[in-house]
Amino acid sequence: MEVSVLYDGQPPFGRRSTQETFVKALRSLTKFRREASIKTWLLRIARNTFKV
Repeated sequence: MEVSVLYDGQPPFGRRSTQETFVKALRSLTKFRREASIKTWLLRIARNTFKV
């Protein structure tokens, strides 16, 4: 959640964005290729979620 607060700026929005990130990650888990760490993959999903 710390990363989402950094992107969103406030904890209430950070919690929502964190939830959105994990929902997207769970839906895409079968696409994870294990070429990178799961942490890097989640950070990329979070960054793309916050771009919107």
